[in-house]
Amino acid sequence: MLINLGLKILSTESRDRKPLALSPRYHVSLWFYSMIFLLALFFLLTVVIDLLGLVSVEQAQHIFKEFRSQVYRIDAMFIFFNNAIVTLRTAIPFIGIPLFFITLFNTSYMLVVISYVKYGKLTLSPILTLLLAPHTYLEFFAYGIVLSEHILFLVCLLSRSRREYADKVALWYIFSVALALVILYIAAHVEYELIKFSR
Repeated sequence: MLINLGLKILSTESRDRKPLALSPRYHVSLWFYSMIFLLALFFLLTVVIDLLGLVSVEQAQHIFKEFRSQVYRIDAMFIFFNNAIVTLRTAIPFIGIPLFFITLFNTSYMLVVISYVKYGKLTLSPILTLLLAPHTYLEFFAYGIVLSEHILFLVCLLSRSRREYADKVALWYIFSVALALVILYIAAHVEYELIKFSR
């Protein structure tokens, strides 16, 4: 889906005969499309993991116990550094995309684990909690920015007819990583404040 959209943007020309990939308006549109796609995929994976029975209550309790033993203190910088690592890995050409989707699957898996520990099954409560949290949208927007620019850059790089725009798209790629890190920094502080408020 994202690759097809990237091809369409790179092949479509604006009135001044420049590809839409060089237009800021289309980059921003692509970021929002990517965020919506990733959010939908995240919650779909959560439901599929539960339906396939990949988590049991015993497994969930064991995994959660291991997680708690490894994480001694959670603060805004801890949250930021974890999310920043995901973003920087996603930005690695070629291998970053599959690495991101592995991380997305693992995150969905942990959501099921948390739900099983607290309720004994997957419920709407943790899903609604995430949907109502502003940091969820900030984080997925940041990931959507990097992922969409990554795909756009690869499509441009691998296509001979569009390679002439690779340098300009690469600048968007670099800018997207920096912008994503700033958004994730804000998101981490928002998330930490919500964690403190809920205690």
